[in-house]
Amino acid sequence: IADAALDVEAVLSVFRRCHSLRNRPCGKEVSRAIAKLAGSPLPEEALDIVAWYATEDQDPQQEFSRITASSDGTPYYRGDSFNAGLNSVRGAAAIVIGELIFNDDDRLPHFLSTLGRMVQDDSLAVRACVASTLLGVLKHDRELAVNLFRRLCDTDADLLESPSIERFLYYATRSHFDTVKTVIERMLNCTLPEI
Repeated sequence: IADAALDVEAVLSVFRRCHSLRNRPCGKEVSRAIAKLAGSPLPEEALDIVAWYATEDQDPQQEFSRITASSDGTPYYRGDSFNAGLNSVRGAAAIVIGELIFNDDDRLPHFLSTLGRMVQDDSLAVRACVASTLLGVLKHDRELAVNLFRRLCDTDADLLESPSIERFLYYATRSHFDTVKTVIERMLNCTLPEI
């Protein structure tokens, strides 16, 4: 519906209805549809819906990238925490928040408290997605982005093997090497070969 030639209010009425359904079963779909409107002016209600899915939804409840999926011992998503997060509701919503902020820096203050909660998510898969979210923040407020990133990385070392962590570091080290240096040192000293 986000691709249809409808005005934003008509589309939002559908999102509002989906968001009001019992158990809110359409989180990924609603969030991804709102992402398609990231370049358009959006009311705070749309931002609040995505923020709810990024912080309140129950999916994921497990670290699927650590669970064996087949008899050969291969884990789900081939052990890739970012892809596991991308296929979860909170992870997908986190990516969308990054797109919303990237497209409009006026949205950043609206998401400040949400970002603070997202960087402390219990799921490594979601945190891998939040690293991508922080690229949207980095575009407008580098200091805030690297400080949130350091909090994000204060968890299990497995997070550090995510390509989204490497991508954030690629852009952040240009201006804030001293701030992210401890994360890089931690990666260099890690015994996991993937990191």
